[in-house]
Amino acid sequence: MLFDEENKNTLWANAIANEMTALEEAGVWAYYPPHYKPSSEYQYTPLTMIFDIKQEDLRRKARLVAGGHVVESSMYESYSSVVQQRSIRLLETITLNKSLSFVTGDIGNAFVHADTKEKVYTIAGREFGNKKDCTVIIKKALYGLATSARQWNITL
Repeated sequence: MLFDEENKNTLWANAIANEMTALEEAGVWAYYPPHYKPSSEYQYTPLTMIFDIKQEDLRRKARLVAGGHVVESSMYESYSSVVQQRSIRLLETITLNKSLSFVTGDIGNAFVHADTKEKVYTIAGREFGNKKDCTVIIKKALYGLATSARQWNITL
C-alpha cells in the first residue's frame, strides 16, 4: 500500500487486514466466480475503504462501506433513531458532576451482526486478497446501506 511504503511501516495494511478479517468472520459475503451475474433483483453497489486515525492511541482504522447512495432502497423502511453524541456528552457531564459512575461499550462492526434487507452485490477488489474479481453478494447489513441501522436495531 502506497501510504505504508512512504512511511516504511504496515499500519494501514494491517488496518485493512483487520477489517476484512472481521467482515469475513461475520459472514458478510457469499462468493461467486468472476463474471457471475446475480438475478435481476440484485443491484450493484461499489465498496469504498474509509480510513481514520483514532485520537486516543493513534491506531489506524479501516472501514469498508457500501455505496448505498447508488442502491434504490425506497421500497424498504429504513428509519432508525440514533442518539446524538451531544446527548451522551451531557449525560457524562451530569454523571461526573454527581459523582456517579457510568459504563460504556462499543460493538465492533455492529451492523454486520444483522442481515441486510437490500439485495446487493459487488465485485471484489484487491482488499479481498485471492478472492479479487469474484462476484460478491452482500448478506449482512454493511455500513453505507440505507437499511443497515434499522436492521441492526431490530436484532437488539
